Amino acid sequence: MAFLYYMRIIHLFVILSIFLFGNVFASAEKLDSIGCTLFCCIYKHKVKTTDLNGKNVNDSTIAILEVGDNVSKYEDYSAYQGKRPSGYSVEYMDGDPRSNDGITIYQNFPQNGKQTIREGLLPNFYLYEEQLNHHWEFVDGQDSILGYRCKKAFAKYAGRTWLVYYTEDIPSVNGPWKLNGLPGLILKAESEDGTHEFIAQILFNVKAQNIYFKKEERDIIIERNKFITFRNRLKCDKRWAKNAGYYMNEADIRSLIITKERNKYGLAPSLNINGISLPISGGYDHLYKPLELE
Repeated sequence: MAFLYYMRIIHLFVILSIFLFGNVFASAEKLDSIGCTLFCCIYKHKVKTTDLNGKNVNDSTIAILEVGDNVSKYEDYSAYQGKRPSGYSVEYMDGDPRSNDGITIYQNFPQNGKQTIREGLLPNFYLYEEQLNHHWEFVDGQDSILGYRCKKAFAKYAGRTWLVYYTEDIPSVNGPWKLNGLPGLILKAESEDGTHEFIAQILFNVKAQNIYFKKEERDIIIERNKFITFRNRLKCDKRWAKNAGYYMNEADIRSLIITKERNKYGLAPSLNINGISLPISGGYDHLYKPLELE
């Protein structure tokens, strides 16, 4: 039976289960406190891509960076469980094909100079580590983002060249996604070819909020290079644009959660399979543009 046909059947079953019992097949997870949040920065990740007919389209997702005293955490805004800024709502660009990027990055964890990445790729989550070793080169010129004076720098990482805007007014070495290591918080980053852009939306302080490291027994530990190759091979296939689970078997589905409407934070409806969110309606045809080419 085809995956999408199977989804239509279990979709009705899951909605009925939620209505009758108020829960669905939750999976066990382990949360360990690894630090304390000082402040947060919300970023919009914009992506320029095409559809299957070659038409130019734009996508976007929202993520949040929790900056701690040592360890920092970057994850999808939909997964964030801490304090949220009052009066801020998420607004997705038209044509957003995925409810989130399915990735969590722990900067300076398990030790200084390293980062741990947990990323969802149906039907599993994968866990790997890598060194924080961007070789930044400084560029003349300044800009202003969110009222902060920003300097510029660029570096090559994973097959792309990144130009970033950082502010020394916020003395943090962190930034969006895997971009970090400068003498100030990165508020904007753009790939040289214009495909990807991260732009800060709002900064806000928090108090007495733990940073949690999430891990499940089923998580697959893998080498970084193997995961990147594996993920790009699956997602860059044109079939992924229509059906993100085109390569899955029915037996791979372990848990399901349906979100039918935008919640109070503005997050889009989604179908959550094994903890990985996908659009509930399906039928999108936007091609995947990897952040990492190698």
